[in-house]
Amino acid sequence: MVNNYPNLFVVGAPRSGTTAMCLYLKQHPSIHVSILKEPHYFATDLMVQPHAITETSDYLKLFANSAINAEGSVWYLTSKAAAHNIHTHCKGAKVIIMLRRPWEQIQSLHSLYLRTGNEDQSDLERAISLCKNRREGKCIPPASYFHDGLQYLNNASYYQHVKRYIEIFGKNVKVILFDDFIKDTHRIMAETFDFIGAAPFDDIEFDQQQATLKIRNTALRQLKQLPDNIRNKLHRNHVRVHKTGQVSSMSRPLKQYLMDYYYTDIQSTANLLERDLIGLWYE
Repeated sequence: MVNNYPNLFVVGAPRSGTTAMCLYLKQHPSIHVSILKEPHYFATDLMVQPHAITETSDYLKLFANSAINAEGSVWYLTSKAAAHNIHTHCKGAKVIIMLRRPWEQIQSLHSLYLRTGNEDQSDLERAISLCKNRREGKCIPPASYFHDGLQYLNNASYYQHVKRYIEIFGKNVKVILFDDFIKDTHRIMAETFDFIGAAPFDDIEFDQQQATLKIRNTALRQLKQLPDNIRNKLHRNHVRVHKTGQVSSMSRPLKQYLMDYYYTDIQSTANLLERDLIGLWYE
């Protein structure tokens, strides 16, 4: 195995289609996607998650002698250090950013965290109200494994994060809206392959369950090439899924509050991307 740094990054946002994107990229014969989707090696300013990779030698073992080596650490987007670290070590790297309506992203992330134990407040409004306290290290759930993820409001304020990547990587950044990705996946993937310099590829299985089966042999080969300490990072017990009846719900007043809260940030992001996000996300 050749120790290559990756040259393609799917950096977030969380709960915005990044898992599906990586699953589709894996099916391309010229693209090697790390079997550990989110090593978060370059997010040196964030709390180290149980599955994260911190040693350089371990990180490089995730990649192969492939034209395109990729990984999909979703917290690279909000990390203040990741973009600079990637640019320093991965010259010419290309970056994919996927964005979703902030209030939908927050609700989906909160639901995930209720299942995994990173969140103990089933009331979404209460969880959001605790952002400031949690930033100060207060009211942290006993089973929390990633405190930074609980900063729901900051993590969905896209403008500052997207701007950072565009300033550093310029035209090597592609921003994909969740709406477009869901509505016209074939077109988005064709554009994505073109963006990263991969040959056109139409033989993509878009059903995620079937796609997982399709790449099973490739995943097993990757897994066998990894040492035990890295392979163990993939074990599901690192983040236990709790059997819970708690489901994140959003009241109309809370949704309106968030729509108002993010209006200026969304307008700024829209101007940055030259895309009418107000018309799209507030319809």
